[in-house]
Amino acid sequence: MGIWSRMERWAEDGNEATVAVVGAGFVGRGLVHRLERSPGMRPALIVNRTVARAVSAYDAARGGAERVVVSDDADELDDAIAARVPAVTASFDVIEDLQGIDVVVEATGAIDEGADVVLRALESGKHVVSMNAEVDATIGHLIHSVAASTGSIYTISDGDQPGVLLRHIEFVRGLGFEIAVALNCKRNLDVHQTPESGRAYAARDSTSELMTTAFGDGTKMNIENAVVANLTGLVPDRRGMHGVRTSLSTVVGDLLQVLSRTGVVDYTLGGDFAAGVGVIAHTDDP
Repeated sequence: MGIWSRMERWAEDGNEATVAVVGAGFVGRGLVHRLERSPGMRPALIVNRTVARAVSAYDAARGGAERVVVSDDADELDDAIAARVPAVTASFDVIEDLQGIDVVVEATGAIDEGADVVLRALESGKHVVSMNAEVDATIGHLIHSVAASTGSIYTISDGDQPGVLLRHIEFVRGLGFEIAVALNCKRNLDVHQTPESGRAYAARDSTSELMTTAFGDGTKMNIENAVVANLTGLVPDRRGMHGVRTSLSTVVGDLLQVLSRTGVVDYTLGGDFAAGVGVIAHTDDP
């Protein structure tokens, strides 16, 4: 039984997971929209420093929210959650006191606030799904230790690059292959990109100028590959990796020509497969 069928069965049996989405940016807004249309889950709370953006996320997901409760009081928020009324708070501190939330999704991309939210949620017995590769790369070992001590689940998300690449690695290993290279694929790279020079890209993608700079200058990609390396043992062939400009038809030869060994993480630039992830694998078994 696949995940979607299991979710449908879960909902048919009268179950529902109440989800708090932390961050109402590009990823958070998309997640709220998706959760509204997924069986067995409900975006019960949005946590965001700018309340108006959180309310707007509900409006976009629901085609206009009839009523939204805005409060920084845990009891008021719990009452709204129990009554199935969309709730919004600007307080990150209130999460640990909420009784009506089952799962917290961290989607801010901020290291300090993200780490605080994840640890508070786990310590209060809530499950955590993180779309914050920055936090995982920085204190992932601590987070896993806290989750183990409280019996809560901590996981990164299948949907962001590290999670998708890890799923792909698992699938390819399950076919009987050894991983030669786990790849993060980028369209382009400008290590000198600034918020000013990347402003047009930020406007195009509805992302913040600072985050867009991290995407364009390679910071985000390096963090994502660090997460994959930590979890799989596929370490870079050299500091900073190679970064090979290639295409789908030549990628195997182009990469193996520059790598000194296999079992590594690296990245590609350009190519007809553009952005995404990929795996090159091998076996001696005929």
